[in-house]
This record gives sequence, structure tokens and C-alpha cells, in this order.
Amino acid sequence: MNKTQITLAIAAILGIVGALTILSPSPTTLEPGNTTALESGQDAPGDTADTITEANRQTQLLTFEDSPLETSLSAVECLRAAGLGADADYKQQQQRTLMAWQLYQQGEPLLDIADALAVDDFDKGRDFYRFVKLREAVLTAESFLSRSGPGREVLKTANGVFQLPATSDLADNLSAMEIGIGRLWKTQFPNLWNRAPDKGDIDVYISQIRGASVPSEILENHYLSPIPRFYLASLKVGDLTSATTLLDTFPSLLQSDAAYENQLMYNTLIGLHLEITETLVRTEAFTRFWEKLPQAQPVVLSSASKMRRGGRAIRTVKILEEQGFSVHVAYTDSYDVTARQDLLQQLGNIGSTLDEDTRARLKQCEQQQAWFDARRFNPEKLAQYRDSPFMDKVKNSPEIRYCDEKIWSSDTSLPSQMNELIAPLRDAMQQTTDWQQYPVGTLLAQASSEEDRSYMVLLSNTFLALNFNMPSLEVAQWLKQQGAQPDRKTLLAMLGQLDSTAWLFWANDMAWTDKEIKAIALAAAQIGEPRVYESISGSHPNLEWRDDELDPLYFAIKSFSTGSFTMFGVEIDRERVMNTLEQNSGGLKEHHLRALFELQHRKPTAYEELINLYPRFTLSTASEYFAVSCDSGKRAEG
Repeated sequence: MNKTQITLAIAAILGIVGALTILSPSPTTLEPGNTTALESGQDAPGDTADTITEANRQTQLLTFEDSPLETSLSAVECLRAAGLGADADYKQQQQRTLMAWQLYQQGEPLLDIADALAVDDFDKGRDFYRFVKLREAVLTAESFLSRSGPGREVLKTANGVFQLPATSDLADNLSAMEIGIGRLWKTQFPNLWNRAPDKGDIDVYISQIRGASVPSEILENHYLSPIPRFYLASLKVGDLTSATTLLDTFPSLLQSDAAYENQLMYNTLIGLHLEITETLVRTEAFTRFWEKLPQAQPVVLSSASKMRRGGRAIRTVKILEEQGFSVHVAYTDSYDVTARQDLLQQLGNIGSTLDEDTRARLKQCEQQQAWFDARRFNPEKLAQYRDSPFMDKVKNSPEIRYCDEKIWSSDTSLPSQMNELIAPLRDAMQQTTDWQQYPVGTLLAQASSEEDRSYMVLLSNTFLALNFNMPSLEVAQWLKQQGAQPDRKTLLAMLGQLDSTAWLFWANDMAWTDKEIKAIALAAAQIGEPRVYESISGSHPNLEWRDDELDPLYFAIKSFSTGSFTMFGVEIDRERVMNTLEQNSGGLKEHHLRALFELQHRKPTAYEELINLYPRFTLSTASEYFAVSCDSGKRAEG
């Protein structure tokens, strides 16, 4: 397995499930025998001022307006209406794209049209701009492209678009041409296309590329050139020398005339995602590399919540800025685009095919959605409301208690120090032909902390099993024989990422506290890892859950689905977890009913599957509904 494949494997593993981290804040407590002034009957200094402050705060708080959920439309009906609405929007967008193309054909400037499209959706403006530029580049290169099958397919796509609304899907057309160009270069450079340049061999790559009878104007074109692919591959393995050499050799790729085509900078941020560390950015090589990059135009990023790749770029930007590097970025949700009013009017006059009945149903569904959103709280939102019976119920709920005492939060981004740990592991695997010769002792000796050492043990377990196609348990046993041993905190954090059998192997050596056992049970139920849940519940059959705390059943309901799958050794089977829970079923409490109510309305198919399997979960009357998210940036987890 070459270095690029190892890097992609690492990225896949760590991006699939996300790291689970326990945060256990320590609330302030009083030592036995100590009392506050109020408890001893004395007036505490500042009591009067505190009372006035609290009174002022209450007058500034919001009042929660409670109202029943209008349920004239079921969740299934809302899904159907949403489908009809999406279909109508799609057809309307096709008509708008066709009109934009016709305006361009009539002589309107491309940048003006892209700006008009970008006012409502920046991505639409960017896609239109890039598509037109790509199509023009393809037609200009017709004599070269027509020599190969993939090239002729690209030409066919370029010549067949925008004839009818049905052929005016901007994303499909752009994707079809980009994929076709990728196939062309894969055919042209079969030994280079899926590889990163070996360090020190970049001149050999360039020589082969230049000797392949590809016109220089194509190699230098933003939209057609294969060079950005090699550039990106170099960055993904931290090869700044190769990346810099490619920029020096093909300088026209650095040019950017509009924010819509600043693809080189975007690829730079994405390519550095796995490799960027504080150590790397402090090197002279990185400074020289960074100074070459074009920043006259901003890189406009989608928010991380909308697109995972956007989240990777944002993380790279954060690390660069922390180290003093200036990055010219903007974000789609706040990027200000000024457009001509006449173009806005022409592109906005395209009517929807949606009938009035469907519009009315969609509006009603939006009101139902707003009802759920209003009842979704996090600690910050909760603090904005004055006391009331409903708010008191939320504040004293098991969901809030869960946030106060223990938070399991999903983070799909790698911690910044993780890259520092991955690099030596990846390099060692590249040099290892027999997995049992992997220098685990040398690598662990280089760890700067016990936490780093522990992560290196577990990451080595995963990567060795994957790269050498070995059972993860056998790898774990071998690592233990070499003296490797993870700590409890790191093992908890890797639940859901490490092969279930290997995770349990390491866990059996741990002396877990009752609090940690509960945390494992909750996480296994939430993720849907049956082997871990069965092991924990089987070895601790007398584990008790109070009425005022969330239990595994709550999380099993919230995440319920049928079917199962295994990815990188992590088995996910939520139905099997539920079956294990139901073997020792207890009564349904209010927080269970809230979870069922949300499942019924948010995931109606999963709810129907659940009650078909276990009729006792059928809701007759709903508990007063609310949901709590422990983190203001995430949806409800508890």
C-alpha cells in the first residue's frame, strides 16, 4: 500500500464515525460541615444587589409561548409534500439555468450572470461560472480531446447541454465533464494518476507529463489541466517540495480572476487537512510555499454543517490563522454579492410548477417544523427564558442532567494534535512489509504524553489491521505483547472507531468505575454497537438507572433503525441492541415518550418499524415534548 492509499485509509477511518469524547465538568461542591451564609441564617454580602440583578434579568427574559402541535398532516404526508416541493424547485432551477445560459448567449457578461445567480445561492453562481469556463476550454481543446474516447465523451457533453430544460442541470453537467476529464487523464497517465509524486521524484513526473504530447495551453488551463490533481495529492502527504515545484513549473494555474474560480486555494486548504500541524507551518518550506499562493480573490467556503469538505477547509484556515498566516476567506452564508437588478428580475420571474394545495401543505409542515424547533433547547437557549411550569420541567429534566454531568459529543473534525500522531505511524507503515516488524516500541517511545502514547496504540491497531488485512484482535494481542497499552480515557474516546472485538479486548484489562460503565453503555446504545453493549450489560447485570437520568433505552429509541452494517470492524446493528434491551424491559418514562414522539415525527418509517417489532412502544398520548442538545452547535443528543 503506497503512501497516498494509507493517507486515504486514515482519512476514511477517522471521518466515518467521528471521535467520541467525554467531558466531565466538576460542579462546585461544599465540603461536609461547611455551609453558606444563607444556610446558616445569616445575610450574605451582596444579597440585595443580587436580588435586584435577578429581577432585572427576569424582566429581560423571553416568555415561552406554549401551543399544541397541529397534527392534521402526518410526518409521511410532510415527506411527500417536501418531495413534490423539491421536484418543483428542481424544475424551476433548470428553467433558471436555461435562461441564464440564453442571457449569456445574447451577450450578457458571464460574471454579471453568475452574480445574479449567487445572490440567492452562492454555489449556483459559482457552478454556472465554472461550467461556462470549463465548456469553453473543452471546445477550444477539441482537436486534442477528439483523439481519445474519454475526450470525445467530454465534447459530446459540452455540445449537448442547454438545449432543453431537461439538459440544463448545472451540477450534473459540470460533474459529467469533470469526471470525463478525469477519465481522459487517467488513460493518458495510467502510472501517475492515482499516486502522489514520490518525494524527490517530482521532476520525473513533470518530465513524463511534458513528454506526453499534451499541448502546453491545456497543461496551463485552470479547468482542463491534470496538474491540480498531482498538486492536491502532494499536499495530502505533506510533500511541500513537490507542490511548490508544480506551482513554479505551471505558474498560470495561480491566476484567479473571480472568487468563483479560486479552486487552487480551495484545493490547498482541503489538501492540507490531514497534514497541517503547528510544526509544519513553522518551517521555512511552508512559508515559501504559502507566499506563492494567490489571495487577491477570497476562497468562499460553505459552512461545515452543509459540507464536510468545507469543514476540513475551515479547520485548516483556523490552524493557519492561529500561526499568524493570513487567509483570504469568506463564507457562503455571509458573502455579499452585488448583482444587476435587471438580471435579478429576469431570472426571478420564472414561476413554480407547484400547485396551491401542495403549497398549503408545505406551509403547514413548515409550521410543524417550527413547533419542534421552538422546543429544542441547549443550555444557552434555556437561559434566555423566564421561569414557567414548562421551562421548569425542561430545566429539571433527565436530558439537562445528562448535559450537566456527562456529555458525549460527536466531532467529525480531527483534533489538531492528531495529525502529529498520524504522520510517524503512516511513515512507519510505508516502510513496513511484514506487520509484525512494525516498530511500535520506537514509535511509542517518541510520544510526548501518555495520552499521545495511548492514541498511537489504538490507531496502530486500526491501521495495521486495515493495511495488512489482519484480524484486529490478532493485531491487538500482538501489540500487547510488545508492551503497548492504552489508557481508559483514550479507549472511551475511541468507542465507535476501533473494531468492536479489539475494543473489548483492551477494555477487559481496565478497572472501570460505575460511572464509566454507564458511559460505555449509553454510548454503545447510541451508536448501535451490539457487541460492546451486550458485553457491558452482560458483565454488569445489576446496573441501575434512576428515574432522573437518561438510560440506554432512551438513546436506542432516538437512533433506532433496522438493518445492520460493518465498517472497518465497527459493527452497527441498532435493532440487535434494542432486542437486548427488551429482554429485560422496564416501564416507559417521560423521557422515553419524548424520544418516541420525536422518532414518530422525525423518522416515521423507523417508528413504524419499531412498533411493529415492539408494540409496547406505540404512542397513544404524548408526553409534553421538548428536546435538549448539550452543545449549542449540535442537534439534540440527549
